[in-house]
Amino acid sequence: MFTLPTPYDANLIQLAHYQNFPQILPFIGVHYTNTHLLLVGESHYLPTGSTIQQDAAVWYASNVQFLTTDETIWTNTREVTTEYPTSGRIDKAYTIWSNLENAIQKHATKNAFNLQGKKGIEHLAFYNFFQRPAQTQGGSISPTELDNQKAEETLAHIIKVIKPKFIMFTSSKAWENISEDFVNTYSSIKFGFSPYPGCKRWNKQSSKYGGLTGKQKFIKFLQDNNIF
Repeated sequence: MFTLPTPYDANLIQLAHYQNFPQILPFIGVHYTNTHLLLVGESHYLPTGSTIQQDAAVWYASNVQFLTTDETIWTNTREVTTEYPTSGRIDKAYTIWSNLENAIQKHATKNAFNLQGKKGIEHLAFYNFFQRPAQTQGGSISPTELDNQKAEETLAHIIKVIKPKFIMFTSSKAWENISEDFVNTYSSIKFGFSPYPGCKRWNKQSSKYGGLTGKQKFIKFLQDNNIF
């Protein structure tokens, strides 16, 4: 069920949280070392009717054995990430990937970066910052202090294992909930953020982003750091 093993998994799975929920392991593209870029989303969500994610303490005290088959599939980061090119779905959960791919392809083509016949996503790593699914299907999580704590612990572990040089948050909420102290701890890593690629701000200019759209802000991070 937990597909796409990577050379990093033996070390990633040492985190107790990943032992409880191995399907949440981050996606790591086969050409990740070409960029050492880690993209960070917001959170998974579960089907309507699921209740295990409603209480943070309950969620973190449980494990994958408490989930239904659907709940396990919906929180499988690697399957969700790799399914989008062939899914044919146009809902928000898959729009994020088509929008990110479009931005990466546009920037890579302009810079004559060799994608080696792969999707842009295969040249980076991805996971969701919050380790508990959102309370409602398709909704945005309302994080607790426990969520923030687990989120930073997980990111610290991922950084230790896959050693990214660049971390781009593709969720304003995730970025706003990471502590300044955490970011300052990793001064050698270039951090950036953009709005969620499935929201209106992705294609709408905003004074908050210096007059750029979310897509332009994302591409600017790639340009400024010579990624792709």
